[in-house]
Amino acid sequence: MKKIIIPFLLVLTLVFQSCDETQSPIYDGSEPLQTLAYFAESSAQIAIEVTNPSGVYNGRVNVSSMSASDRTVVVSIVTASTTATSNQYSFSTSVTIPANSWGGDLVITGLQDGLDTFGVDLVLQIDSITDDNSVISGSTLTVEIIQTCPFTIANYVGTFAVSEGFTSGVNAPNGLSFFFSEVYQVELALDPSDTTGQSLILTNSAGFNEYIPDGTVITLDEADTKEVIFGAGDPLLAGFRNYAYTGSSYDTCKLDIQCTGPLATFGPYQFTLTKI
Repeated sequence: MKKIIIPFLLVLTLVFQSCDETQSPIYDGSEPLQTLAYFAESSAQIAIEVTNPSGVYNGRVNVSSMSASDRTVVVSIVTASTTATSNQYSFSTSVTIPANSWGGDLVITGLQDGLDTFGVDLVLQIDSITDDNSVISGSTLTVEIIQTCPFTIANYVGTFAVSEGFTSGVNAPNGLSFFFSEVYQVELALDPSDTTGQSLILTNSAGFNEYIPDGTVITLDEADTKEVIFGAGDPLLAGFRNYAYTGSSYDTCKLDIQCTGPLATFGPYQFTLTKI
């Protein structure tokens, strides 16, 4: 029996050795001159406020050994995992590791184009490094590019288009601008007497008809309901009727202000002020 078993074991040993010899090299630090290139982080976020065109992530590509000369690490996009479109980011695909350094800067710019609060992902991988004895990390870097819309009253300073009309009934979908042959546009400025950071003063834009009386104070309540409050009570619209609106809100991403409710006895009505 021994004469049968021993040759069989020898065959198994040879097979296992053959498999080991064909495996790809794995970085384990046993070779002092071997260089591993890897991302310093596996994930990051670029949060861009709605009023800003872009945001920046300052990342790093690290290496496990130093060199007396500059080295270049090439990175690329993992297209299968990336949801960001090419107009929502920019970066250099070459990262320079300066001489006598353990890493180089990877600068990624996130762009506001088509961005929303759900965000998109940019996934990068390392392709190569100019080092004769190098090993590339198989890890990736996922950068989330996302739009943020914090409430800042200063964001509401500027010119606003007026969209208005009846939402149902015999007068829908027309509005006061249709019936009175008028055009509306307003300006919002900070209320100098406001100590809460929530109030604005409205004036009608030069060359446009009056929609809401000049000097009207509008307060954007920061509570969860995001209620819009007019300081003088129900606002007078187009010098026609006071608007006893029943619902109101504002959107810090779209930078708009909206009120809904019946306009006297003429039917359900809505207006939206949207920053231009």
